[in-house]
Amino acid sequence: ERLRRVAWMFESHRSGPGETTMQYSFRGKVVVLIDEMSSSDAELFAAGFQTMKLGKVIGARSWGGAVGYSGNPECSLVDGGSFTIPSFGPYLGNEWLIEQKGVIPDIPVANLPIESFHGTDKQLDAAIREVLKEIKASPDVKIPEHPQFPVRAYDNAKCLADQQEEGAKTEL
Repeated sequence: ERLRRVAWMFESHRSGPGETTMQYSFRGKVVVLIDEMSSSDAELFAAGFQTMKLGKVIGARSWGGAVGYSGNPECSLVDGGSFTIPSFGPYLGNEWLIEQKGVIPDIPVANLPIESFHGTDKQLDAAIREVLKEIKASPDVKIPEHPQFPVRAYDNAKCLADQQEEGAKTEL
C-alpha cells in the first residue's frame, strides 16, 4: 500500500524547502528480487508489485505454491504432528495467479550456485543496473518549488474602504 502512495500536494514553511503532505509516499525507483525459493507472501508481494506496475521484478521464477489454508481442517498424526490441507489460492480476473506457475520475472536472471559460492550475485547486479537505468531515464523526484508567498498583511485603509463599499451596496 505504501508503494502506491502518490505525492500529489506539497506544503512549505515560510522558511526552508517544501515537503509532501502525503506521509511515507515513495517517490524513488524500486525493483523486486525473486528466485525459486520465493514463496507464499513473497510471491503475493511480487505478483502485486508486477500487476500494479510499480517497477520491475528481477530474478528467477518463484516457487509457485502460494496456496493458503485456514487451519481447518488440521489433521493430527499419530506421532503428535499435524498437517493442513491447502484450501484457497489467489486469482486475478479469470486466471489463477500463482499456484503451480509462480511469478515470472520481467527480467530473468539466474544465480548459479558456484557463482553464489564465490560471492557473485547476478540478480542483485541486474537490479542495481535496472534502478540506475531508471534514475537516468527519469531522475526528477524533487519536491517542486513553492509558489511566491502571498502578502497577507493587514491594510486598515483598504479594509475600511471595502466596508464602506459593501455598506453602499447594501443601502441600494
